[in-house]
Amino acid sequence: DESRHISKKTREEVFKQSEGRCFYCGKQLVFKNTSSGRGVWEPDHLIPYSQSGSNNSSNLAATCKNCNRERNYQGNPTPTQFSKDN
Repeated sequence: DESRHISKKTREEVFKQSEGRCFYCGKQLVFKNTSSGRGVWEPDHLIPYSQSGSNNSSNLAATCKNCNRERNYQGNPTPTQFSKDN
């Protein structure tokens, strides 16, 4: 779905806002790594896209792949409700 696309500019803003660290666990991320291995990261919708969350950088956080997957697995709790220990 083209509307879910997050532009390179927005991805750069999100990464910069995060200071290169996962929003949830603080793990160091690598900007160019979006596929696999150490430092892989993904933009995460704070308000999920499925719940009308936008693709604006203000609604996105840089997250490690593990935290993003775990949050999705938990049913997209709000960032303050999300815990990797759950």
